[in-house]
Amino acid sequence: MKLTKIQEKAAEKAKKLGTYHIEDGVHEGILMSVEYNEDNDRVYLKFKLNDGTIFKCSTDIADYAEEPLYNIIAPFVDDNEEIDFEEIKGVDVRIETETNDAADGKFFSNIVDFTYTDYGDETDD
Repeated sequence: MKLTKIQEKAAEKAKKLGTYHIEDGVHEGILMSVEYNEDNDRVYLKFKLNDGTIFKCSTDIADYAEEPLYNIIAPFVDDNEEIDFEEIKGVDVRIETETNDAADGKFFSNIVDFTYTDYGDETDD
């Protein structure tokens, strides 16, 4: 078996199980889940992109005070300023990502723009 075939299989496996790094640019898909972990104050996002890739990312809860991550929670803030993160799922989204690298040399994608594509203002053409 050729090494390239092994690498292709590894890429397919990562695509199905989830990856923290995708190509820079605009991606569309479904926001599958948003989970808040109180123990480490992090929010974990899981997307299924239109090409079938499962994209995962996480960040500190404090990062949700400003855009673009604020855009994820904004429609779900109730009158008492409470957010039920488990309600945020199964909605169509458009995200833009840029690659960053960690101190350990691994690459990950940051969300630099976020829009719900089936939520909020809709106009008839």
